[in-house]
Amino acid sequence: MKKIIVIMVVMSFIWSSFLTSHLFGKLISNQSENFDVKNTVENICFDLKSKNEKIEYFLQNRLNIISTAILELTKDATFREIVYKEVNKEFDGEPNVLLTKVIYLYNKKGFDIIKQMENRFYDTYRMAYRINISKILRTLRRHGKYINIYIPCFENKRLKNSIRNHNNNGNVYVVTNKLGFDVQSLYGKYFNDRNSIKFKRKVINEKFAYNNEVWVIGFNERIDRKGKLRKEVKTFLKEEKKYKNKYYNTKNMNGLFSTKGNGRMCQIEKIKCLDLDEIEGWLRGGPELCVKVFDMKKNRFAHMYFYTSRSNARSNNWYVNRWLGFWDYDNRGTELYFSWYEQDGGNLTKVISINWKPKDSAFSILMNHLIGNGDEDAFGMSIHKDYYNHIYNTGLIEWKMKNN
Repeated sequence: MKKIIVIMVVMSFIWSSFLTSHLFGKLISNQSENFDVKNTVENICFDLKSKNEKIEYFLQNRLNIISTAILELTKDATFREIVYKEVNKEFDGEPNVLLTKVIYLYNKKGFDIIKQMENRFYDTYRMAYRINISKILRTLRRHGKYINIYIPCFENKRLKNSIRNHNNNGNVYVVTNKLGFDVQSLYGKYFNDRNSIKFKRKVINEKFAYNNEVWVIGFNERIDRKGKLRKEVKTFLKEEKKYKNKYYNTKNMNGLFSTKGNGRMCQIEKIKCLDLDEIEGWLRGGPELCVKVFDMKKNRFAHMYFYTSRSNARSNNWYVNRWLGFWDYDNRGTELYFSWYEQDGGNLTKVISINWKPKDSAFSILMNHLIGNGDEDAFGMSIHKDYYNHIYNTGLIEWKMKNN
């Protein structure tokens, strides 16, 4: 009897291993552009409880494939040259570039980079089928996802100049962002001297990525579903050049805000992220900070966006000098509430509850506002007109108002 039980357990284990392997392979090999969540993923024996989880699993799978294909091209000098040049432009305020841009520029040189990616992928893994990169990219676009190459060490000026000037022949470590997880360390892949793919056995974290050439492959967070910079990002980057001067003053703002009444001009001078990892993991790059400001009548006074690199967000010198408007004490009240969050997108379904007791009121103010379901609450606090010049912090965000 015991022998029969042992045999049954062993057979069960072998069957479950085969089934898992078979289904995982089936998921990878399903390259149909017309992706259907129900037919392709729902029957897979993984604990994926919601439609969003299934879509996320699918997107992660495709991202892993493209990441491996990009790894195959890191030994291509032309490919690296294009990537370095475009990353240095920081088109969205960070040292990264969209893969679609690299493909376009590479093809202009007379090469079919898609075909090269497919061929190199096939030659390395000797698969029974060829990965269709074009279909994968088209499917991702249908989901509003655009793959991004982010090189953290380009914030390290010494290392950036060394890489650009010598068209680096050293190791390029490629890591893939993990959707749904803010991991702080993970393994990466690279080519050794014999052009064989190897795992970087020592885990790669932010410190390692800042001092070595690491390419993070993920989805860009600062563009819209059409692959263009979001309107608020474009506006911020355009205005940042004039606002980042810490000596910018009220004379430059004449005519932009009404200054009639009993009050003052309201301006955020500088910001600092006290615990950046808590609101944005390093694999996602710099933070996309937002603040909603409410008056004592529960009306929105301002809604501002702030974008920068990780090193700048942690520094004491992130001068933003953003004008919020004229604070009219008679109509707005003597306190404003600043509610901060980090923007990662999604439907406006996450509720932020505010409960504050103004100094000059006998009653507390209770209110809610909505942020995206992927956004991270960075908390908030109120500012009284008599304490305007203080430095404020929520535990995650510190900011200083400018005395005009």
